[in-house]
Amino acid sequence: MSNCIKCGQCNRTYKFLFFLILFSLLKDLAFGSDNVAIFLYFKVLDFESVSNCAIVRQTICYFFSIIVAFILYKKESKFIDDEKNNKSAKKLDINEIDRDSTLAGDVELIHNEPTLVEYPDKYLIIIIFLWILEEQLLSVFKDVFLHLDFWMIELIIVHHFMKKMLKMKVYSHQRLMLWFCIVPIMLKIATIILSFIDKNNHHDKSDKDYQYSNNINKLKLIYVAIPWLSAFALPLYFILIIYRSYVNTKLKWLMDLKFVSISKIFLFYSIIGFIHNLVICLISTFIPCGESESDYSILDYFCKVKNGNKRFYDNFDVYFSNLFSDSDCYKEFIALILGIAFFILYKFFNLKIIQRMTPVHIIFSFPIFYIFNKSYLLLLNYFYSDKKFCYLDVEYAKEKLILDYSSDIVSIIGYLIYLEIIELHFCKFDYNIRRNIVYRCLSKSNKTELNTSIKSEESENENEKNSFSEKEEEEKYE
Repeated sequence: MSNCIKCGQCNRTYKFLFFLILFSLLKDLAFGSDNVAIFLYFKVLDFESVSNCAIVRQTICYFFSIIVAFILYKKESKFIDDEKNNKSAKKLDINEIDRDSTLAGDVELIHNEPTLVEYPDKYLIIIIFLWILEEQLLSVFKDVFLHLDFWMIELIIVHHFMKKMLKMKVYSHQRLMLWFCIVPIMLKIATIILSFIDKNNHHDKSDKDYQYSNNINKLKLIYVAIPWLSAFALPLYFILIIYRSYVNTKLKWLMDLKFVSISKIFLFYSIIGFIHNLVICLISTFIPCGESESDYSILDYFCKVKNGNKRFYDNFDVYFSNLFSDSDCYKEFIALILGIAFFILYKFFNLKIIQRMTPVHIIFSFPIFYIFNKSYLLLLNYFYSDKKFCYLDVEYAKEKLILDYSSDIVSIIGYLIYLEIIELHFCKFDYNIRRNIVYRCLSKSNKTELNTSIKSEESENENEKNSFSEKEEEEKYE
């Protein structure tokens, strides 16, 4: 058994994956996490009066991201200009030598360097706008339709786009990982079934209150409370992940085949993200979603910012008025400063992974993030909540937690096989791992060199024989 499964080698580029997960978790801690409905809504630094204004915070993050991205872009542009100047200087020197050689009667040398056609900015802007729109739509979907995110299927979709757009091959050990996705999908379906069995999620049409129970201040799962929404939500999610897979693969295509730099993409992303979020915040500040007397109405699923009876998708006025009127406003300033830094680093390493690795590796970060996310939420609830491990009050919460952890662990095992950190030495799963490909290339190279040297020796021996026979002939005639 030990010969069949072995530990492989870690690639240096995996450090980018580590940094992406780290900054994602730190950003989550700074701005607060409410991703897991079975836990208490808990925030370490920020305070509740401004916590739901997520788009306002993102707008501020994008603004500072523009500054950082602009500095990176200018530095990179300066470096490229210096390189061009150095090449131009070398070219001039070569031309001088060529001119002197020509005057001396030598043949003139011709230098042809291919000129790269720059990818049009208007197309880049369209791709990045699609990227930002996809992020916003998926973020809303995950907040509203908890447990309906079948992110494992995205792996298959990404591989399809990579084969079509980037002409990348999928080897047997990588295909095995795609088969691994079946297990997390089944576990996810089991979680959804438990949500439907939970009677607290069911809703009476005559009742406008969507509170989970009298003891737990949470909303019911909307797709259970309103069952027909499942038929709408699942196709919508599959469209969104196809959309995201296409955008991420297109970004890889831009970097690898059109030589668009990370700093330029990051700058455009920050500017378009800022404008997009600013427009949404301005519209939602002046146009409310509606009014509701209840704290658990249908509007609370989509519009979480409250100002009296009115519900807003987001609101500048609510954010800044609560920020400066609260005595604990320093907490929000600390959360905002840390959140901005982690937001910028998270987005940058997201691009770095696409450049240095593949869009598939972005998906690898999801289960690792969720494992740590659920773990620290459990610990925070235990140490800071009045009700220790309050998630147990939610029906089937323990079973859902076990299913979630199992799904993430199985996914991670599959990813370790894909990343060749775990090597399977049976059924030819190890034939196309990086180490064996390199070994075969070196063996082939050495064999070619050996054949070449044998041929050269044989030709030398033949020449020696021919010269020796010529000498003999000459001596005979003499």
